[in-house]
Amino acid sequence: MVTSFKGDFRQLDFLDIAGKGRSLIGTPPTTKVPGSDADDLKRITNLLKTQDPKLGKMIETVIQLFFGGFPTDLKTPSKVPVGLTPSSSGKFTMAVGAQGSAFAVLGATVSAGVYGSTAPELGVFFSVGGGWWTNVGLSAGIALTFIFGPPSDLNGVSWGVGCDSRWWVGSVGGLLLFSTPPFRFLGFSVGLSAGPSAIPAFDVTVQVSDTFLLPILK
Repeated sequence: MVTSFKGDFRQLDFLDIAGKGRSLIGTPPTTKVPGSDADDLKRITNLLKTQDPKLGKMIETVIQLFFGGFPTDLKTPSKVPVGLTPSSSGKFTMAVGAQGSAFAVLGATVSAGVYGSTAPELGVFFSVGGGWWTNVGLSAGIALTFIFGPPSDLNGVSWGVGCDSRWWVGSVGGLLLFSTPPFRFLGFSVGLSAGPSAIPAFDVTVQVSDTFLLPILK
């Protein structure tokens, strides 16, 4: 289970062949939020862990972002690749939730869950979307989303390009997430799901989704 997050993105420097990138904004230290809310949330997550240890631990990790108890170590490139724009800030946001999709070349997706951020902010989200798949099938499972920015980068319309590796009735997949044009890189999402598909091997997907946030604590 994830208890910290590290990312080394310095290799992106080599994508800027013409040397026209712009400097990235540095990552500020995590803000620690005091208050009695931590005790209430701890009791809730402990109850969740007794019902479903894996899901409870993931939700606990998201909540830790809000209270500054989730170490992050991001090594960013010195320049932004040509064609992309820099991150809106050095904040970090993580979301965990249930997701489902139905597709027959064209398809639809829906997901909902909780998110936490070093902004700091903690809340719930709901997302609907659609896209194109090189497969036909149904799936339902759990997804983790990592956003290299504040919750506002998770909110609204985003594009995803990714793939799924399937076996029998299960699959594991990932999406690279981008904003609407000029397609700023937002982060990525990984998921584990179950469901039947016509091609039980490998598929590619391009998706667009609209996410709605309901902040609970700031």
